[in-house]
Amino acid sequence: MILVLGTIAVDTVINVEMMPYTGGIVGTVSEQKYAGGSSANVSAALKVLGCDVRQAGAVADDEFGTFLVDDLVDMGIDTSAIVVRKNGVTLHTYIVVDRAGSNFIIANGGTCRKDISVEELPSGILDDVDVFYTDMSWPETSICIARECRKKGIKVVYNLQNVPTENSLETGAGIAKMLELADLFIVSETTLLKYENTRSAEHALRALVRSATLAEGAIVTLGEEGASWYVDEECIHVSAFSGLDVVDTTGAGDAYIAGVIKAYFLEGRSRERSMEHASIAASVKCSQRGPRLMYPDSERERSLLKL
Repeated sequence: MILVLGTIAVDTVINVEMMPYTGGIVGTVSEQKYAGGSSANVSAALKVLGCDVRQAGAVADDEFGTFLVDDLVDMGIDTSAIVVRKNGVTLHTYIVVDRAGSNFIIANGGTCRKDISVEELPSGILDDVDVFYTDMSWPETSICIARECRKKGIKVVYNLQNVPTENSLETGAGIAKMLELADLFIVSETTLLKYENTRSAEHALRALVRSATLAEGAIVTLGEEGASWYVDEECIHVSAFSGLDVVDTTGAGDAYIAGVIKAYFLEGRSRERSMEHASIAASVKCSQRGPRLMYPDSERERSLLKL
């Protein structure tokens, strides 16, 4: 069982031919509402890859929140650890995607951003859990659960999604605490370089994790260039899988994380083979519209994912 704690959101995906220039206008090709949110995307991808998943997080009791919880239940994901807040607005986003698959995201944070208290979560939240994954959307709760995981020998995977801002709950101190508790740290090159304000991903990574032990090291995802896994003094680089047509890169990183968790922690594959599997999962996601890896119709894609 994998426990996932983090962002759950409704994503409205707006497809356009090309991105507008400043002040320009473009027409929509299509517009569709999807269940999304980065951590819920990881949960969905894990489920598609055959894992048992428990999702934790917070939504409001509005139409968006009901839509999200119902969608996770329909996928067979355990939603017992999702907190439903009364009279609020669930996080929702607008994702603009062009014909090349590039995108940008506009987020409405809603009213559910207050950190979840441990008392709001079920007492058996860690029952049967092998791996805990968090994107630190709920910092204090993430840190508290990670501490319990350390005591119980449960692996902790931490993904730094965004650089802390005045409007976010994440802080530099909280990130440092989470890094001390994590076994594996995952971050995109874009976020890493913004956080450390440098041009060298390796230099930025070493600066960020300088006081962390990270028994399983750190992965930096590099988009079209693949990813690099740093552990001790070793760096393993695996190029991106490029055998499928790209229609939407939204959620590719989430699918990649799910691929790593399943292959490395649950199946015991080597780091290199785990990255190869994760790269295929991300590529299959990019061949699908929407923010989530879904069960593929193509026999070739099912074979690639070994479903």
